[in-house]
Amino acid sequence: MSTTSPLTADASTLFNSSAQAGRKVTADLSGTEPTSTVTSPGDQTLFAAGSKQMGKQDFLQLLVTQMRFQDPLAPTDNQQFVAQLAQFSALEGTQNISTSISDLSKKLESMVDGQATSASTISNSSATGLIGKTVRVSASDVIYDPASTTPIKINVHSEAGDGSVLTILDKDQNIVNALPLQAAGESTVEWNGQKLDGSKAPAGAYTLKVTSPDGSKDTGYTFFENKVTGISFAKTGTKLEINGQSVGFEQVLHVGESLE
Repeated sequence: MSTTSPLTADASTLFNSSAQAGRKVTADLSGTEPTSTVTSPGDQTLFAAGSKQMGKQDFLQLLVTQMRFQDPLAPTDNQQFVAQLAQFSALEGTQNISTSISDLSKKLESMVDGQATSASTISNSSATGLIGKTVRVSASDVIYDPASTTPIKINVHSEAGDGSVLTILDKDQNIVNALPLQAAGESTVEWNGQKLDGSKAPAGAYTLKVTSPDGSKDTGYTFFENKVTGISFAKTGTKLEINGQSVGFEQVLHVGESLE
């Protein structure tokens, strides 16, 4: 039985002049000077795995090969051999840790996905119980149309104190008007589109804020109330259908019995 290793056999084929039949010669005559290329199966076998990433098996094979072909008159130093074994052990340990971390990461991702699905199912089931209930929802903006002759009615809740102001701001956060609130608690304020200087505000969306008279702190909020008529389940989350609008749970301030 032949004990010649594949690497030695490839080298012998490559450098043995009697093995010329295994080689392939190609010529290129398109240039000003002819060029030729000689290839052989030995070339391909020797260098095919040149870019392969070195693993534990490769490291062990190199170590065994070093021991087999060491000079008997000058064998490998014991300390160097032990150091190489330590490197091999460290390499194996590092790869095992990497594999364990990867497996743990996959398990954690699977658990998180499962919990998210379970939480979403519970949330969706709970949301259906709100149908027919009266819900108070924060409403921090209004749409004003100068063509409309009906003032906009704004529901306001203000805290007890020295008084609060309903401030109306445009898209650039400039104050359009400031309407003093008569008392703390809940009230309804009408705005006909008038600005501080008495002129009419242009059409558009306006932001509402309830603050102290000097505007230094928030002292309440604006809202609307109506009955939940439906539930929609979208990719962005569960939405309540109230007064013809789609409202997220984060806007809900209070849930009560039906107004009817």
